[in-house]
Amino acid sequence: MKGTLTQDQIKNILRSQSICRIACCEDVHPYVVPISYYYDGMHIYFETLEGKKVEIMRKNPNVCIQTDLINSMKNYQSVMAFGKFEELNLEDADIYRKELYNNIFMLMTQTRLHLFGHSPSSADKPLEEKPIMARIIITELTGKFEAA
Repeated sequence: MKGTLTQDQIKNILRSQSICRIACCEDVHPYVVPISYYYDGMHIYFETLEGKKVEIMRKNPNVCIQTDLINSMKNYQSVMAFGKFEELNLEDADIYRKELYNNIFMLMTQTRLHLFGHSPSSADKPLEEKPIMARIIITELTGKFEAA
Protein backbone atom coordinates (compact mmCIF):
# COMPACT_ATOMS: atom_id res chain seq x y z
CA MET A 1 0.00 0.00 0.00
CA LYS A 2 1.22 3.49 -0.88
CA GLY A 3 -0.07 6.76 0.49
CA THR A 4 0.40 10.25 1.80
CA LEU A 5 1.53 10.94 5.36
CA THR A 6 -0.57 13.18 7.59
CA GLN A 7 0.90 16.42 8.94
CA ASP A 8 1.21 14.80 12.39
CA GLN A 9 3.06 11.81 10.93
CA ILE A 10 5.38 14.15 9.00
CA LYS A 11 6.17 16.19 12.12
CA ASN A 12 6.79 13.01 14.15
CA ILE A 13 9.30 11.80 11.55
CA LEU A 14 11.07 15.17 11.52
CA ARG A 15 11.30 15.08 15.34
CA SER A 16 12.57 11.49 15.39
CA GLN A 17 15.44 12.03 12.95
CA SER A 18 18.61 14.10 13.17
CA ILE A 19 20.12 13.72 9.69
CA CYS A 20 18.55 15.04 6.51
CA ARG A 21 19.65 16.11 3.07
CA ILE A 22 19.37 19.80 2.21
CA ALA A 23 18.98 20.89 -1.40
CA CYS A 24 19.74 24.35 -2.67
CA CYS A 25 20.15 25.65 -6.20
CA GLU A 26 22.54 28.00 -7.92
CA ASP A 27 21.50 28.85 -11.46
CA VAL A 28 20.40 25.52 -12.94
CA HIS A 29 22.58 23.18 -10.86
CA PRO A 30 21.04 21.74 -7.67
CA TYR A 31 23.39 21.03 -4.75
CA VAL A 32 22.47 18.44 -2.10
CA VAL A 33 24.37 17.63 1.11
CA PRO A 34 23.58 15.89 4.41
CA ILE A 35 23.26 17.94 7.59
CA SER A 36 22.56 17.26 11.26
CA TYR A 37 19.45 19.09 12.38
CA TYR A 38 16.97 19.81 15.15
CA TYR A 39 13.25 20.30 14.46
CA ASP A 40 11.28 22.35 17.01
CA GLY A 41 7.85 21.81 15.44
CA MET A 42 8.11 24.88 13.21
CA HIS A 43 11.69 25.24 11.93
CA ILE A 44 14.72 23.12 11.04
CA TYR A 45 17.90 24.30 12.84
CA PHE A 46 21.46 23.40 11.88
CA GLU A 47 25.03 24.63 12.20
CA THR A 48 27.57 24.72 9.43
CA LEU A 49 30.86 26.06 8.18
CA GLU A 50 31.36 28.63 5.43
CA GLY A 51 31.34 26.88 2.08
CA LYS A 52 29.49 26.21 -1.14
CA LYS A 53 26.17 25.37 0.54
CA VAL A 54 26.07 28.64 2.51
CA GLU A 55 27.28 30.64 -0.49
CA ILE A 56 24.42 29.26 -2.60
CA MET A 57 21.76 29.74 0.10
CA ARG A 58 22.79 33.35 0.70
CA LYS A 59 22.14 34.04 -3.00
CA ASN A 60 18.98 31.93 -3.21
CA PRO A 61 17.42 31.14 0.20
CA ASN A 62 14.83 28.73 -1.24
CA VAL A 63 15.70 25.24 -0.01
CA CYS A 64 14.25 21.78 0.44
CA ILE A 65 15.16 19.16 3.03
CA GLN A 66 14.43 15.44 2.82
CA THR A 67 14.62 12.74 5.48
CA ASP A 68 13.21 9.24 5.73
CA LEU A 69 12.66 6.07 7.70
CA ILE A 70 13.53 3.07 5.54
CA ASN A 71 12.92 -0.51 6.60
CA SER A 72 13.02 -1.90 3.06
CA MET A 73 12.33 -0.85 -0.52
CA LYS A 74 8.66 -1.68 0.10
CA ASN A 75 8.39 -0.29 3.63
CA TYR A 76 9.42 3.33 4.11
CA GLN A 77 8.29 6.85 5.03
CA SER A 78 9.79 9.89 3.33
CA VAL A 79 9.36 13.56 4.25
CA MET A 80 10.16 16.74 2.36
CA ALA A 81 10.09 20.25 3.82
CA PHE A 82 10.30 23.32 1.62
CA GLY A 83 11.32 26.68 3.02
CA LYS A 84 13.72 29.60 3.31
CA PHE A 85 17.26 29.64 4.69
CA GLU A 86 17.93 32.21 7.42
CA GLU A 87 21.16 32.80 9.36
CA LEU A 88 20.65 33.42 13.08
CA ASN A 89 22.06 36.30 15.09
CA LEU A 90 24.53 35.43 17.88
CA GLU A 91 21.94 35.46 20.68
CA ASP A 92 19.51 33.17 18.86
CA ALA A 93 22.40 31.02 17.62
CA ASP A 94 23.45 30.26 21.21
CA ILE A 95 19.90 29.23 22.18
CA TYR A 96 19.30 26.94 19.22
CA ARG A 97 22.82 25.51 19.16
CA LYS A 98 22.17 24.18 22.68
CA GLU A 99 18.91 22.64 21.48
CA LEU A 100 20.66 21.10 18.49
CA TYR A 101 23.41 19.59 20.66
CA ASN A 102 20.88 18.32 23.23
CA ASN A 103 18.86 16.62 20.53
CA ILE A 104 21.68 15.00 18.58
CA PHE A 105 24.02 14.23 21.50
CA MET A 106 22.41 10.81 22.08
CA LEU A 107 23.38 9.77 18.55
CA MET A 108 27.03 10.78 18.77
CA THR A 109 29.92 8.52 19.62
CA GLN A 110 33.57 9.45 20.06
CA THR A 111 34.38 8.76 16.43
CA ARG A 112 31.29 10.55 15.14
CA LEU A 113 31.60 13.78 17.12
CA HIS A 114 32.47 17.00 15.32
CA LEU A 115 35.83 17.02 17.04
CA PHE A 116 38.56 19.54 16.60
CA GLY A 117 40.96 17.80 14.26
CA HIS A 118 38.25 15.26 13.28
CA SER A 119 40.19 12.23 14.47
CA PRO A 120 39.41 9.54 17.07
CA SER A 121 42.67 10.41 18.87
CA SER A 122 41.20 13.84 19.70
CA ALA A 123 38.26 12.34 21.62
CA ASP A 124 39.17 14.26 24.78
CA LYS A 125 38.92 17.63 23.05
CA PRO A 126 35.67 19.62 23.27
CA LEU A 127 32.98 19.73 20.61
CA GLU A 128 33.97 22.18 17.90
CA GLU A 129 31.32 24.83 17.42
CA LYS A 130 30.67 25.67 13.79
CA PRO A 131 30.48 29.41 13.12
CA ILE A 132 27.14 29.57 11.31
CA MET A 133 23.86 28.67 13.00
CA ALA A 134 20.85 28.77 10.69
CA ARG A 135 17.26 27.71 10.35
CA ILE A 136 14.89 26.76 7.61
CA ILE A 137 11.61 28.63 7.87
CA ILE A 138 9.26 25.90 6.67
CA THR A 139 6.61 26.89 4.14
CA GLU A 140 5.38 23.44 3.08
CA LEU A 141 5.58 19.86 4.38
CA THR A 142 4.86 16.75 2.34
CA GLY A 143 5.32 13.06 2.97
CA LYS A 144 4.78 9.70 1.32
CA PHE A 145 4.90 6.13 2.54
CA GLU A 146 4.84 2.60 1.27
CA ALA A 147 3.98 -0.33 3.50
CA ALA A 148 4.25 -3.94 2.37
